[in-house]
Amino acid sequence: MSSGGQRFVVIVTVILVAALAIGEWFAYYAPHDRDSSASIDGDTVSYYISSNGNREYKAVLLDNGAYEEVVELYLYYDEGYASDVNEDNSPPIGSPQFTQKYYLQQIENYVSYKGMHSVSYADASELHDMMMTQISENGCRGKGVLFASGTLPSVLFDGSSSSVLRTWMTMGGTVYWVGNELGRYVSDGDGKIEVNGSEALTGVSGLTFLSGGSSAVSGDLRRELSLSSFDLSHSVAGAGVKNFGYYNGEYSTVGCIAVGAGQVCVLSGNFTMNQSKDVSNVICSGVSYWSKLEDYDEGTFTDKIEGTMSVQSVHGDLSLYLYVGAYHSIYGERYDL
Repeated sequence: MSSGGQRFVVIVTVILVAALAIGEWFAYYAPHDRDSSASIDGDTVSYYISSNGNREYKAVLLDNGAYEEVVELYLYYDEGYASDVNEDNSPPIGSPQFTQKYYLQQIENYVSYKGMHSVSYADASELHDMMMTQISENGCRGKGVLFASGTLPSVLFDGSSSSVLRTWMTMGGTVYWVGNELGRYVSDGDGKIEVNGSEALTGVSGLTFLSGGSSAVSGDLRRELSLSSFDLSHSVAGAGVKNFGYYNGEYSTVGCIAVGAGQVCVLSGNFTMNQSKDVSNVICSGVSYWSKLEDYDEGTFTDKIEGTMSVQSVHGDLSLYLYVGAYHSIYGERYDL
């Protein structure tokens, strides 16, 4: 290609990237008039959504049993502990490399406008102190931690069933796991150590993990939550796993495991934009091992919409997740009814 042709390609690429950046800023961060509400009366749930313009929406009503959905989310990041994640990915032209830090920043952005109103970063020491306090005060329910490190810090999990992290989950805490095989590695200041501790961490024996990708079809809550990543790498399977998302008959892109009153939710795949959006939808919707779909609405509206949904006479704790934009969500809110 001539030098003139190369310059033309560079200019067009820069223009396209700038246009995408401006479009993303306008869709996600520019001031918009968005609001929603929900209420329950007997066996009927009523909801309201408003957003300027013509929009696609989805309403997902879940029965989560006695599980308390996460309202405080912590993003684990600690450069003092070894990690084991694949940061050698190929982002779209003009996009930053999906390092662990950049990935967490994307998660922070997504969950913030999808209804998670308490999001903060924490290192290993901060998480340890927080969990110990919550354990002593019986305050683990409603708290969640996202690990995208591929390893667990030894101060939280040392490969034994008596670890702080296992106790915290048993008392209602939720772990979201993104990376390689759950519980395989712990880390400290000197590097990572292989402990193969999935059973010690969860209390479930016979868990297996898929190292590479595999073909999958749409499964439970895939459409309802607009999940788009079908990469099954690092997914978990076993008798104690509840499967959501894309599913191949054994492994799924979202696998939830009950740990006492809490859970660990394994989200398969590697660092990509689609996967980070899926992770944010799973977190903000309140999906759990105990989740059952009560009712579901979807459609389009201009400026505002009101709707009703039906509830079975016998149910556990209900949560309604309302979001606008479907696969390109721009607003979300969860209501615990």
